Amino acid sequence: MNKKMLTTIFVIATLTVLFMLQFVLAAKPGLFDNANFFAPDYNNGATGTFSAGESRTFNYQCFCANQPGKASCNGYIRLQVDTGSGFVNEKSDVCNINEGQTCSANHVKTFDTVDTYTFRVFCDESLGTDFTQPSSEHVVLTVEDAGCTGGETRPCALQQGVCAGFIETCMNDSWPGCYYSPKYGAEASFGCDGFDNDCDGVVDEIDNDGDGSSPCGGMGFVNELLISGLNNDYGTLTIFGYNLASDQYMSIWSTDTSDVDSLKYGSEVGDITHDGKLDFLVARRSTGVSKVEVWTYDSVLKEWYMVWRGARLAGYGALGSVGDFDSDGFTEFLVTKGSSGGGVFVWGNDVVNADSFSQEAQVRSSSDCRFIKTGCDMNNNGVPEIITQCTGENIIIYEWNGASYAQVGSLAYPDGSIVDHMACGDVNNDGIDEVVLCGNADRSDVLAYSGEIYSIVFSSPTHANGFTQTCDIADITNDGYLDWFDTNRHGTRVFSWNGNSYVNIWSSSDPGWPSDPNVGCAFAGDSDNDGFTEFLHASSYYVDKMMLWENDVTGATSFSNTLNWEGTSGGSTALISNFNPDNDDMGVDCNDNDNSINPGAPEICGDYIDQDCDGSDAVCNCVDNDNDNYDAYDAVTCSTGTDCNDNDETINPGAPEICGDGIDNNCDGNIDEGCGPVCGDGYCEGTAYGEDCRSCSADCPSGARGVCCGDGKCDTRKGETASFCPVDCA
Repeated sequence: MNKKMLTTIFVIATLTVLFMLQFVLAAKPGLFDNANFFAPDYNNGATGTFSAGESRTFNYQCFCANQPGKASCNGYIRLQVDTGSGFVNEKSDVCNINEGQTCSANHVKTFDTVDTYTFRVFCDESLGTDFTQPSSEHVVLTVEDAGCTGGETRPCALQQGVCAGFIETCMNDSWPGCYYSPKYGAEASFGCDGFDNDCDGVVDEIDNDGDGSSPCGGMGFVNELLISGLNNDYGTLTIFGYNLASDQYMSIWSTDTSDVDSLKYGSEVGDITHDGKLDFLVARRSTGVSKVEVWTYDSVLKEWYMVWRGARLAGYGALGSVGDFDSDGFTEFLVTKGSSGGGVFVWGNDVVNADSFSQEAQVRSSSDCRFIKTGCDMNNNGVPEIITQCTGENIIIYEWNGASYAQVGSLAYPDGSIVDHMACGDVNNDGIDEVVLCGNADRSDVLAYSGEIYSIVFSSPTHANGFTQTCDIADITNDGYLDWFDTNRHGTRVFSWNGNSYVNIWSSSDPGWPSDPNVGCAFAGDSDNDGFTEFLHASSYYVDKMMLWENDVTGATSFSNTLNWEGTSGGSTALISNFNPDNDDMGVDCNDNDNSINPGAPEICGDYIDQDCDGSDAVCNCVDNDNDNYDAYDAVTCSTGTDCNDNDETINPGAPEICGDGIDNNCDGNIDEGCGPVCGDGYCEGTAYGEDCRSCSADCPSGARGVCCGDGKCDTRKGETASFCPVDCA
């Protein structure tokens, strides 16, 4: 074969490989091939130095390379930060773009801690085709101590050493720094010092007797705060506990479900699994399908896990209330399905420790029901109603009649508007539930029952051009009575009953948001366990914040937005409840060496011991029902009582024992004692009287414990004598 022929073969082979490679590339997913920071704030490679407490804005983008076959890039654009321990996600956004296109995002961060921060853009396609920005294009920011005034204080940053509790005091117009090391170690080593010495998120959790209560108090949180979809990551679920020592919410558990791609409407809490502990329910979309998820707490592993995922929510479908709707002693939950074959459905499983759920009933049939949360006893008959409203249709109220869910009321919603969210509670202080409705009518309404009729009894003033798509009920003003709040793109409002009418007592001064808040993203409760109510809502589709409002005074008439979390563009949801019964704050343990004495223990009267740590022994409340001059015994209310049957005057400690009646007549704990061959009188009287270790083991134990009369052997080693066991030792 000559040289010319070899050259020809080589060229043909090369062209063939290139031709085949074209088809391989055409079938390959698109690749991110570039990432940039861009003005007006920071470009690639920018640096900066500024004081703590200031905020900075980042604008950044990912590029999808030109690929044969016009393949798309499907993944995430992530802003990541490194403060010396490696890069972690600061914010994540979905980035699904076609060949040659660009996706962009922005993020505003407030820098409270002195440190050096290195930021980069990470284009994450989750298929091994990620793009990591070159180190020369990182943005590096140095945060310095801000100036201060002598005597000014601030909390020290949480860090290894001591995680919470230290306060830094300004000296000579500068911050001197925090010194932690002398306070790091086991909590018990430092006593009740108000610091989180072992850095586990709980302050002074000293518990020598293992009863769940600390001599320092404050061991646990009672209520926790759950937020879904933080930091534009739809899959995150985070539970916070409020730490009084550090005066902030601390993440005590978090998880990220990788297959969740958006959030759906609604979240709820209740004992759905019927195990005696509260579960939480969230509506999320996984791989394009929206479903209800039930999460429960594992007391052994000390964390939550998804016990079930199901109940598809199509269209405008949503997760509704939790309650015992059919009065069978088991909790169910409501869902809506806004599509063909849609309506309102009851789901549940009437077993203890349920780990799966199924549809139990279809309450209403319609193609677009947006019901979110209700289940009140508006007619005060002990059975909760289910309030529904579907697009273009009346509000219809259903109730369980013992056999099925039957319609008990109907009314037209004013203006043909759509109800997007509902909340239930006694908002006019008459002892009977009402329902607050909000939706696309730019207002909130109160639905009540009176004179066997359901009707709208109040409509709020309207917001200008904005849907009140989310609302909730709680004692927001901290006066002992329920109020409600609604919110839309123009701000948040609080309504209260003044004794004669409903009054809008406060409105936020928000300048307005680009869009309406998402449906069902509001909740209220005491999230920081201070006895005062907080209320939360996700601000809007495009201003991605979960906003917390509060005023810790009784009879509050104004409220402040004290804290925000970054949410998702789909609207995060929040819940406030006792999610972790293993970590409740029981109060101060007055005797940490006795587990029968703690704030949760039952108090026993008259024993001169303060079992429940309330500062005193309970006064006994004794009774003598049979008038025999002996009080009835009760461990809690009358520990000094001695009458074992206070309904029979012939039975008491002074009565004679009557042989053969099988009753403890003299209340000494024995039956027919001293009356002869009676099993249970404490005497083993041998087979001559019908008692041996086979017929009366209570009196005639065998083995090393004692004797066994009637076995034909006089075993003196076991205590058998002629007087005690004449059958064997005559």
